[in-house]
Amino acid sequence: QTESPNPVSQGGNVTYSFTIANNGPWTATGVVFTNVLPSGVGYISASSSQGAFSQTNGPIVCNIGTLFNGASATVTVAGLASTLGTVTNITMVGQDQQDTNLTDNFSTSVTTIGAQPNVSINDVSLREGNQSTSAASFSVRLSAPSSQTVTVNYSTADGTAIAGSDYITNSGSLMFLPGVTNRFLNVRIFGDTLIESNETFFVNLTDATDAALGISQGICTILNDDTYSITTTNASVVEGNNGITNVVFNVRLSAHSSQAVAVDYWTVDGSARAGRDYGSRSGTLIFQPGITNKVLSIPVYGNILNEIDKKFFLIMANPINAILNSDEVGSTIVNDDPPPPLAITSLQWSGTDLHIYFGAAAAGLYRLERSDHLEANVWVTVVDNIQGTGATVECTDSSAATRPQGVYRIRRLQ
Repeated sequence: QTESPNPVSQGGNVTYSFTIANNGPWTATGVVFTNVLPSGVGYISASSSQGAFSQTNGPIVCNIGTLFNGASATVTVAGLASTLGTVTNITMVGQDQQDTNLTDNFSTSVTTIGAQPNVSINDVSLREGNQSTSAASFSVRLSAPSSQTVTVNYSTADGTAIAGSDYITNSGSLMFLPGVTNRFLNVRIFGDTLIESNETFFVNLTDATDAALGISQGICTILNDDTYSITTTNASVVEGNNGITNVVFNVRLSAHSSQAVAVDYWTVDGSARAGRDYGSRSGTLIFQPGITNKVLSIPVYGNILNEIDKKFFLIMANPINAILNSDEVGSTIVNDDPPPPLAITSLQWSGTDLHIYFGAAAAGLYRLERSDHLEANVWVTVVDNIQGTGATVECTDSSAATRPQGVYRIRRLQ
C-alpha cells in the first residue's frame, strides 16, 4: 500500500492506494480486502477495480472475489486527516481456501499529519503618482508548504482612502497549489496632483480552505507625493585679497505653505578647506507660513595667493513638510590673484606640518627640495614631479618640525 500525500496537513485529504495480487500458482477465490483506518483519519470514500464493498462504517471491507494466477486488483480509500501526529493504517487480505503463505497478507503504512499552514497578508505603501494608476502589490503567504490545494478569499475595504477616487476596489480568490507558498494580488491606485494627507485602505482575507487565517488584514498606505519642494542652486564668489566675502545661497520654496517648512543644512569640504578658505556652517532653515525665500550666507576668506579656483558643498537633508529638489549644491571660490614668478611665496605651519607655496607655470614639472646643511650644498627631495597649474601650488613637508634649520628651493624639471 502507498499513501499520498505524506505528510498531510490537518484537515486535508489523504489517499491510500492498495494492490492485491495473486502470485500463484493457484486461482484464489473468495478474496476479501479489509482496511482498518487509524483513529486520526476519517472515512471519505472507497473504490475498487473489481468486487463490491460490504462495509465502510468501521473496518472497510471489499469482497474482491476471484483472482486468477498472476492477476491483481486495486483498491483506493480516501480519508480526512483530523488528528495531529503520526498514524498507522492497517490492511489485510484473505481467501476462502487454505493459504500456504500468510506473510504477505498484511501490510501497514505510517502517515504524518501536520498542522495546517497559516495564510497571511502583508502591509504595503507606495507613492500615488500624479496621473494614471499604479499597482499596490500585496504578498499573501503560507507559513509552510501544504500538501493540499489552499484557497482564500480577499476583498478591499475603505479606510481614509475611498474606492473609486483613491483606488479601484478588488475582490476574488487566491489558490495555492501544493508546494506553493506565495501569491501576489494587486490593487490599482489613482494618481493625482492634490496636496493631501497619506491615506489608507485594507485588503481582508476570509474563508480559507485547508489553511488557517494568520494575519488576515493588509493595510495599504498611499503616500502623498504632491508637496512643496525646496530648491537651491550652485553659487560662486570672488575671494578678494583680505577680509571676508560672503557667498550667498538662495533657498526657495515652490509655493506659499500654510505650515512651517524646515530643512537641515551643513557645509562639506571639496578642494576648499573649512577654516582656511571658508567658514563652515550648519543648522536648520525654517520657512514660516507664507515665506518662500531664505538666504544662507557662508563666509569666504580673502588672500593674495594665486591658486586654482576652489570648491565646497552645501548639503541639505531632513526636510519637514516639503521635499528636496536637490540635496547637494556647490560653491566655487574664484581666485582673483595673478600667478607669481617661480619662487616660494609663502610658508605656513599647520600643526607639525609646514605648507610651502610657490608659483608654477601650467606646463611645468617641478621638485621641492630641502637642505639641512646648506654649507655642504646637500639637498634632499621633499616632493617630486609637481605639476604646475599656472597658479600657486601647495606642498607639505611633514618632517619640517624636526628640522627647524631647513632651507627650501624649487627646481624646474621640464
